[in-house]
Amino acid sequence: PAAQRILGCQEGALEALLGRPCQEVLAAQPAVHARLRETLDGRERPSRAEMVLEPVDGRAPRTIGFTLLCVRDPAGAVRGAAIVFRDLTPFERMDEQERLRDRLAALGQMAAGLAHAIRNPLASMEVLAGLLKRQLGDRPEELSLVEDLLGELRALAGTVTTSLEFVRPVSISRARCDPKA
Repeated sequence: PAAQRILGCQEGALEALLGRPCQEVLAAQPAVHARLRETLDGRERPSRAEMVLEPVDGRAPRTIGFTLLCVRDPAGAVRGAAIVFRDLTPFERMDEQERLRDRLAALGQMAAGLAHAIRNPLASMEVLAGLLKRQLGDRPEELSLVEDLLGELRALAGTVTTSLEFVRPVSISRARCDPKA
C-alpha cells in the first residue's frame, strides 16, 4: 500500500494489480517503468540511485532512493526485475528546514550587527539634540521641534533595543514547581 501511494499506482487490492503489465500498473511513473524495463537486459545497474517521481494527485514531486535488481531463475536467466526504494522526501524536507534555520541565524546576526551600527550614531544624535535644546533657551517654537526630534530618536532607539533583544539568545531560568498544579 505504501508503494502504491508513493508511486501513484491505481488504488485497489494488491491482488488485482499482480500479473498486470508493469507499464499499466506504473502508468503514473513512466521513468520507474523505463528503469525496470532496462534492468531486464540482464546488465547490473547502479546499486544506489535517486529519482524524482512525477507529481501525483496534485501533490508535490517526491524523491526516492532506489536499487534495481534482476530477478533470475536457478539457471541464471533473467526472469524479471525488482525495484527496492525508500521515499527520501522527508529527509529532503529536514535538509530544507536546516538550511532555513541557518539562513535565519545569519539574518539574526546581521540584524544584531545593524542594530549596533545604528545605535552608536543614534546616541550621538540624542546628545547633540540635548545640547541644541539647552542652547535654544527660551525659544519655544524651536524647542518644540527639538523635542519632536528627541522623541523620534528615542522611538528609533527603542526599536533598535527591541530588535537586539529579539535576536539575543534566550536564557532559561530553572525553578522548582508543583507538577500537580
